[in-house]
Amino acid sequence: MQRRYTAWLVLFIVILSIYTVIRYSEQPVAQLETRDTTAVDYPTELFVDSTALLLEQPELFPTDTVIESIPEEELALQPQKKVFSQEDSMVLEAFTSAPVYYNVLMDSVRSERGNLGSNDHKAWKAMGQFLVTVGDAGAITFVLNGVELGTLGESGMLIKNYRITRELLDQKGH
Repeated sequence: MQRRYTAWLVLFIVILSIYTVIRYSEQPVAQLETRDTTAVDYPTELFVDSTALLLEQPELFPTDTVIESIPEEELALQPQKKVFSQEDSMVLEAFTSAPVYYNVLMDSVRSERGNLGSNDHKAWKAMGQFLVTVGDAGAITFVLNGVELGTLGESGMLIKNYRITRELLDQKGH
């Protein structure tokens, strides 16, 4: 019985293959040779000669302008003090010093995960708590409602399901 079904299945696949080859090869060969499938049929008036625009643009910096270099400390993202009331939702901010993987669960309802690069900034909002997992605990500094919590561990350390609640602010004296 099993061989019978297998034979019918093989026969069906062969017939389907033959039908597909015949069906899609019905176009005349002359049509296939003259049709360019890589070309896009747009009128040439839509395209602008960009070299003419480049020649007409003014200089970005006049010759008498002095460009000062900005110290690297000013380029790094710094947490800014914000004012929050107890009724407001909690805002958790992360500042990275190196690339780091993160997973943040907000109020056990919403979740976000991804990777942050070096000197990146990310913020999340929740009403009650955050559950945080980070791949490199020493490379990410957390700020809760404007109060710096610091890092969750040493550099290279994996931290799983670290709970951040409003009580941490009370422990910090805020």
